[in-house]
This record gives sequence, structure tokens and C-alpha cells, in this order.
Amino acid sequence: MNPPTLQQWVFSLKTLTAALLALFISLWIPLPNPYWSVATVYIASNPLSGATRSKAIFRVLGTLLGASAAVIILPNLANAPVLSVIALALWSSACLYLAMLDRTPRSYVFMLAGYTAALVGFPTVNAPSTIFDVALARTEEIIVGILCAADVSSIIFPRSVAPAIYDRLKGWLADADTSAADALRMKTGADADTHRLKLAGDTGEIENLATHLIYDAAGHPEFIRRIREVHPRMLMLIPVLDAISDRLLALKQIRGPSANTRHLVNRFAEWLQHQESKGARGLDELRGEITAAIDLRRARQSWLGLVELSLLMRLSDLAAIRADCLEVVRSVYLESAAPLRPLTYTLAGSAASVHHRDHGLALLSAVVSFATITIACMFWIQSSWPEGGAAVMMAAVSGNLFSAQDNPVPSIVVFAKWAVVAVFISAAYVFLILPNVHNFETLSIALTPTLILFGLCISKAETLLVGLSLAINFAAMVGLQQTFNVDAASFLNNAIAMSCGVIAA
Repeated sequence: MNPPTLQQWVFSLKTLTAALLALFISLWIPLPNPYWSVATVYIASNPLSGATRSKAIFRVLGTLLGASAAVIILPNLANAPVLSVIALALWSSACLYLAMLDRTPRSYVFMLAGYTAALVGFPTVNAPSTIFDVALARTEEIIVGILCAADVSSIIFPRSVAPAIYDRLKGWLADADTSAADALRMKTGADADTHRLKLAGDTGEIENLATHLIYDAAGHPEFIRRIREVHPRMLMLIPVLDAISDRLLALKQIRGPSANTRHLVNRFAEWLQHQESKGARGLDELRGEITAAIDLRRARQSWLGLVELSLLMRLSDLAAIRADCLEVVRSVYLESAAPLRPLTYTLAGSAASVHHRDHGLALLSAVVSFATITIACMFWIQSSWPEGGAAVMMAAVSGNLFSAQDNPVPSIVVFAKWAVVAVFISAAYVFLILPNVHNFETLSIALTPTLILFGLCISKAETLLVGLSLAINFAAMVGLQQTFNVDAASFLNNAIAMSCGVIAA
């Protein structure tokens, strides 16, 4: 694994600053459970400032909605704990279903509304009279963490989303050229499929990043417009490449393309290989030759002529899409607000970007969430376990967090393993370090090395899940509050409850 970069160190130190600020404010107010503010900072933080702000806005809305739902459900079913549990499970499952159907950052509102109700409701099922105070405190703690994360991210070395999108666009162009070369050479097999899948993944990632642009401090209105214009053309590239492969295969099965068509195909492949030296002018010249060849072939009515004509038209589409993308990337790199030259690949007037909504997967995830919460609650009620509510809470949260994945089990297993590691780290703090801490300054010094490590893990995509598990579970297990109180039995019960909740999920 590569050592952390400067940007990753900066992100970790910024997150540490936000976490300590949130802890200080929560202790100063004071709030009942300041550790929720610390955990929220690490959940909401993102290396990109615009993404942190968008996440913060939707997290606040989701928290308010979920806490309100818990306040409405619990008092009205105060005399029927079983019905209270079922109602909370239905609410959480319904919110998860809606979150999975919304393919934008707004889905975070529904996700948070679902498991915030679990965070607030399940620990108070046996004491419904306290629900309003608990909901208010939990909402305040989470909002303090969100505001600290958003403010620190925006003020201290803010990192715009725009450069990240530019880097992704450059990566997409490289992947597009690789896939185009595969199509022109009629390359098939696992490597070609991998290149095509990576191209599709890059396209989706660029769209997801672009949704955060509106929350960037700089705004980037022109940049947003350019991404919206070019993204449908990026989506069209894969079917165009498939069509080129099909036409070349059909021509090969007849008697092969004519010399002129084969020359154009080879010219295009050569441009893809040496585009740095040939540039946009070389592509424009190639497009002119393809257009002339199309005009020449239109008079041919033979099957071979029609197939060649179709191939040339798809080559023209590929060249137009490639030129449009090149123009957008160039203008973004130059940070020019000047109008783009007209994009050459024409989209149908009625064409619209419609996201696929997998109702089956969303319904399955909702049913699994409901079953997980219900089974955990049954065990809690039957065993009269004092900390059973915490187990149900963790089952709901961990199940919802990873439900969008086709197979969430591996991610939940990783989350569970590092939750156990967090328990041991927390035990070292609770029983060895914190008894020697007597003020906020020494508490900050004691927490700093561990929190920096968690931030570095979150800053890397490959260790993001590890960092989140460590940060969330560490904050919950240490239980930073106004008064430090060592209780080995309570600590062990909480550790078992949190582990059992994740295992249940």
C-alpha cells in the first residue's frame, strides 16, 4: 500500500480539527452524548468540500425526518412495545426502499431518515416517555457534527470537486480510447469486456461527482452546463462501439471491407494510438474523410455497400463523440468561461437521461432490513437483554449502509471485523488512558493520534470502510461525556451488543 499523500494528510488533519471542535461544542453546551457529534464528523466528511456540504445538507434533513418519525411512532404505541418495534422496522425498511430508488445524493435523506429513527427509537422502546428528549439530544449532537465537518472542510484548504471531475474525465478518455481500439481491431474476450465495464463505471462515477458541483463554493455554473451536455454523449459511446464491432464482424463474414474502408478504420486506430502528436486537427481531418466516404457509399444498394455505409456512419458518430469530449475536457482544463464550439454529435430531441430503478433489489433490501430488525428485536425481547436495543440499532444501521450493493455481506463482514478491532482500541482508552485525562486539552492530545489514523484510512478508497468502522465504533464505545465513568460490565455489554448487531445484519 502506498504511503499517504499530502492531500490525504490534509484531509485527516481537517477531519481531526472538525471532530475536536464538535466535541468541544458538545461538551460546552452540554449535550448528553458528545461522542455522536464526533462519529458524525467522520461519517459526513469527504475529501471534496462540495461533497461534504451536499452530504451535510441531506444528512440534516434526514436526521430531522427520522427523529420526527420516532417521536410520532413511540408515544402512540407506548403500551405495545412489539407494535412499536414493528412500526420502526417498517419505517426503516420503507425509507431504505425509497433511498435505493433515488439515484442522486438526495437518497441520503431517506437513508438517514430510516436509520436515525432506529438510532433514536430502539434504545427508548422500553421508556417511551423519554423519546422527545432523546430525539432532540440526538438531533442536536448530529447537527453539531455536521456543521463542524462542513465548516472546517469549506474554510481550511477547501478542495473543489471540479479538479476531481477533470481527472476522471481524462481517465474516461483514456478508457474510451482503449475500448475504441478494441472495437476497431475486433478484439473480444475477457480483456475487452473489462475495458468496456471500466468505461461504463467511469461514466457513472463522473455523473455522481458532477451532482456535487452545485454545492461547491465556487459554483462552476459553466462547468455544470458542460458536464450536462457531454454526459449523454459519453453514455452513447458504448452502443456506438458495439455497433462498430458488429459491422466489422459482418463484413468479415462476407468478404471483408473495401480497401478505402479498411484504410479509414486503420487511420482511426492509428489516431487513437498517437493522438498526443496528431491532436484535434488530425481527428478533424479524419472526420472529413469519413464524411466524404459516406457520401460516396450512399449510392451503393448492395448488401456489402449498406453494411459498409452503416459502419462508416458509426465511425462518424465515434469521431463526433470523441471530438465533443475532447473539447469539453480542453475547456475545463483551461477553466475558460467562453462558450463551447457547437457540439457535433446530435442527440434526438426527445432523448432524456433516465436512471434505471431496480424495484426488485430495492424491495428485497427492504424485506431483508425488516427481517433483520425483527429477528434482532425478538432476541432482545425474549432474552430481556439490557443492551439489546443497541444491538438492534447497529443491525439497522449496518444493514442499511451496504444494502445498495449486489452482495453486501463481504462489506458487512469487513465492517464487523474492524468493529471488533475498535472495541480493543476503545478498551485501551477507557481503562488505561482516559482515567489519566483531566481536561479538554489533555483529552485532545490523547485522541489525536488515533483520530488521525482513522482519517487517513477514510481518505483512501481502498480503506474507506475500515476507517468508517473504526471511527464510528470507537466513538460509540469510548462514550465521551461530561463525566468520565468506568464501568467494565456496561462496556462489555455494549461491545457484545454492537458486535451482535453487525453479525445479525
